[in-house]
Amino acid sequence: MGCSSSSDDDDDGSGASGSGDNGSGTGSEPGAGGAGSDGQPTQDMVPIEEVIPGGLAELRESACVGESVETELVPVVLQLIVDVSGSMNAVAPGSNDTKWNVTRTALVAAMDGLRQDSSVGVTFYPNMATEVNLEGPASVDTCINTSDNVPIDVLGPADSAQRQAIRQAFENAEANDMAGTPTHDAYNIALAELSSMPVSVARYMLLITDGQPTFSEGCEGTGSTAYPVDPQPILDAVSAARDQGIRTFVIGSPGSEATETMGDDARPWLSEAARLGGTALPGCSDTGPEYCHFDMTQEADFATALSEALLSITATLLCNYTIAAPPEGMELDIEAVNVVYSASDGGDYLLVQNEAETCDLGWRLLPETGEIVVCGSTCEALQADPGGRVELLLGCLPFVAPVQ
Repeated sequence: MGCSSSSDDDDDGSGASGSGDNGSGTGSEPGAGGAGSDGQPTQDMVPIEEVIPGGLAELRESACVGESVETELVPVVLQLIVDVSGSMNAVAPGSNDTKWNVTRTALVAAMDGLRQDSSVGVTFYPNMATEVNLEGPASVDTCINTSDNVPIDVLGPADSAQRQAIRQAFENAEANDMAGTPTHDAYNIALAELSSMPVSVARYMLLITDGQPTFSEGCEGTGSTAYPVDPQPILDAVSAARDQGIRTFVIGSPGSEATETMGDDARPWLSEAARLGGTALPGCSDTGPEYCHFDMTQEADFATALSEALLSITATLLCNYTIAAPPEGMELDIEAVNVVYSASDGGDYLLVQNEAETCDLGWRLLPETGEIVVCGSTCEALQADPGGRVELLLGCLPFVAPVQ
């Protein structure tokens, strides 16, 4: 989101975009390497001296830079929607433990890794015995026990009441063999609470499930995997949430593939949900084999794969930045922003923009909210360097990561 005055300056190519071809000043090839997780430059960080000899000071004064502004981390709100149907009692691949025990252990660990200013809530489903309902929509409390849920609140420090409530809720929750799967109602419950959060925060949903929905909205259906319901209304709800600036991550546990006990293949609609929710994985397809959601069905070790998926998701949540209001007389230009990282050791780097929905290196822009999200490994590098600083140069075309 760059800035320009009412009398726009001409871009002479001396800024971050080099020769003015949207990031090809250095051939779009990042100029620095490094491990990333230890605070060292990652391969998406271009030393500014490679772009302009005078370094950051000269770059700030270049013709296309209209303004240099500080950024602030955006508070994150995450709503978990967790499937505890009886099928989660099955043994997890690569483990002697159940899918449910593996899932709750990994989710609690992931929440422990979030910032103190993050807010989290939990919706479990189906967490009560359910009966066949073919007579029309009914009250949601006929298929979901909302008293087991954890309302959204700020996480706070390690021993906070909210963190303890989340840990206790997961400890108490058990996979329910007497229940169908009211995925749409669970999503609606979670979305209603998340929608009440201010739009100034970064809002996310995480749906984790191992199969097809067997109840439609209003707890209507048989509850049997032999008669799954149409997931299209859920997809519509995910798309509508995205229109509100709420993004939905999706994890498909083992069992979401077509099996004799679980019924039809759930992966195509789970993939579409991730895509519509704005969290599609790079190079994915709703028809597979590389789906757009985090697909655990092809993983030999569910526990490891789930932890890695959650690490990728939480890395996204750790590095959401916002831009302060533009100076008087300036307009925001969504196409012209560069992210600069000044490391504590004195090095200055341009971070390469990544246009993928979900990314590991660089940064990406969320046009609907105006937020900048620094990608997974790059985020880890910034987190490992608390003395570093992030600022935005507004007005120049950004470096764009080369196509993978």
